[in-house]
Amino acid sequence: HHVWHRGCSADSSNQRWAHIHRCDTCAGRFESVAVATLTLFQQIVAGDSWGLISVPVIEAKPWIAGPVLIFVNIGVGLGLMNLILAVIVERAVEAREQDTHNRAKEKIRERKESMIELATMCAAMDEDGSGTVSLEELLQGFDRSQKFQALMSVIDVRKEDLTSVFEFLRLAAS
Repeated sequence: HHVWHRGCSADSSNQRWAHIHRCDTCAGRFESVAVATLTLFQQIVAGDSWGLISVPVIEAKPWIAGPVLIFVNIGVGLGLMNLILAVIVERAVEAREQDTHNRAKEKIRERKESMIELATMCAAMDEDGSGTVSLEELLQGFDRSQKFQALMSVIDVRKEDLTSVFEFLRLAAS
């Protein structure tokens, strides 16, 4: 229940423990569970007053060194593992965000490339050189170009849908 501290004067282990009953500071550090918990928190977590409390206790009663040091090592170890885990999780979150950003950029790049490729295919389908593609040229281009068929299949457009798509685009352009 009671602890001798370095500020008190006692020469031997027995004198230190006898001193406890006369010193309000020594007895006060562990007078209740709440105060003892605060004292241990102050020493272990904050690293404060280690030499004032724990070292004198271990010097006076060496058998208590094992439990105290085990408790301290477990607490410090868990705290350190928690810190390492927090860093690992933070890095994983950053990597995921970066990956999401990269995938979005890649999708935009692919879309631009597909639009350029589509424009090139449409220009090749314009057989009369009018600068526009007629429905007949679009249907013939679909039959002749595997690339155009593949591009249309990506957006789920079949040959029988081309007439509707053509009319929609013609109306939207006017």
